[in-house]
Amino acid sequence: MVDEASPSLPDGIEESDLHAFLDGELEPAREAMVRAWLLENPDAHERLSRYAEQQLALAAAAHEPSWPALPAPLVQDLERGLRRGLWRQRLSRVAATVLLVALGWGANDVLRRPVFASLPDYAQQALDAHEIFANDPTRPVEIPGSSPDEIRRWLSTKLGERVAVPDLKRLGLTLVGARVLGTDEGAAGQLLYEDAIGRRMTLSLAPDEALAPDSPVLEEFQGLEVGMWRSEDFALAAISSDMPVELDSLMNAVDRDLQTGTVSK
Repeated sequence: MVDEASPSLPDGIEESDLHAFLDGELEPAREAMVRAWLLENPDAHERLSRYAEQQLALAAAAHEPSWPALPAPLVQDLERGLRRGLWRQRLSRVAATVLLVALGWGANDVLRRPVFASLPDYAQQALDAHEIFANDPTRPVEIPGSSPDEIRRWLSTKLGERVAVPDLKRLGLTLVGARVLGTDEGAAGQLLYEDAIGRRMTLSLAPDEALAPDSPVLEEFQGLEVGMWRSEDFALAAISSDMPVELDSLMNAVDRDLQTGTVSK
């Protein structure tokens, strides 16, 4: 067992905070404090990994699923897997921490990876799709923005909800087009917009508003800005490398058009 003789760590961090951090049980503000402390103290991941190993050993003793160490050639596959909702559901923070540390990643690398992110699954999947499609030079969309009626009908059929295509020209954004995404929760829609200087933003619509956070948030994940909120019928995520509009303005415009059924022209 790890020596618990000194329960207090520097900067007001407690031993209990590290255990709660691994279990995902900290309040957001406290979790941010612990993560910042860990990032500023490269040796701290050794302490964290010992706790993770202990918890994984206890889980194994209780006949809970364990996760074997992976050979180095599978590092990239593991990283890709950890960025997807299905893997994040299957891998606990504890198991993932042990695997990443065992593969030799440094403290900063481990703590910056999505296993410690708090994106809802629908938003993480939207972020992955943004990275794949938003700047694809050949086919970023399946239906071009010049066919908004077709987009509206197609998304409404696939998502099982009436979909209006928000007109964001008044915010300086032109509709490039749309595609349908397959997610763990079912089909989601992705609308791609572009501003006058070429900055692109995707707007994801998942047909279960309960998936979205209780309050609108704008966070940075994997080098991208992610705005998340809920409307009457959808969980929404706006994603861009440099958000071209203020989130409040975007939310108001999108929600107004979704509620009134406005379709881009």
